[in-house]
Amino acid sequence: MNSEDNISVLVRDALRLSDLRNKPYFIGFLNSEDLDLALNELKSESSDSYLVWGGYPDSERSLVGFVPPSISLEPEQFPINVVKIQFPKQYELTHRDFLGALMSLGIKRSCVGDICILPGEAYVMLKSDISDYVVSQLDKIGRVGVKLSYDDIPHLVFKNDTTLLNITVSSLRLDGIVSAVYKLSREKSSQAIRSGIVSVNHSVKLSPSCMLKEGDSVIVRGKGKCVVVELLGESKKGRKRLIIKKYR
Repeated sequence: MNSEDNISVLVRDALRLSDLRNKPYFIGFLNSEDLDLALNELKSESSDSYLVWGGYPDSERSLVGFVPPSISLEPEQFPINVVKIQFPKQYELTHRDFLGALMSLGIKRSCVGDICILPGEAYVMLKSDISDYVVSQLDKIGRVGVKLSYDDIPHLVFKNDTTLLNITVSSLRLDGIVSAVYKLSREKSSQAIRSGIVSVNHSVKLSPSCMLKEGDSVIVRGKGKCVVVELLGESKKGRKRLIIKKYR
């Protein structure tokens, strides 16, 4: 689901159907790039009757729930189930292993949210309409036998697949930070921004000189997402020192 046109159609249809049926309507799970497109489409439609939720705060993949203006929407109403997958701890299974096993059941990628992998167990966010099927059918990840069950785990801290970068830039300009995080030349960073594939806080920015601040999230379509976590002050030469969280 990576076409801007397809996302626009999904959003417009969801708005229409939620109004027509007078109840919530959901699309996703969307990755960060598609979510960015969806939220921009909502802005163009001047709609704020929606909620984004992926099963826990700061999820990488999320559903978008649409409701008529007269109805409120809470995270508990989202059609998401958490499935716990247990396996022998001596095996080091990867995100790709779990996702491949789920796709082999004929499940669409948009039905699977985040996958949190811990020693001997993993927790998967699934759309509720396919979760019973997964629990009943999935018994192996590759050649490793697994046991599936439902779980309610508000205590579990999901860890995004991220890395923290300590970078130094001449200023907080968008092009400079994109260049430093994604190892691009300043010229290529500026070209990417002007072409409309870079957004800040889910809003497309066309100016390379856009100034960032602490807490801003940046998405570069095709490369991923990063967040300005902390401003550490200046170096002796007056350059800005930052901590950036980069999502892999």
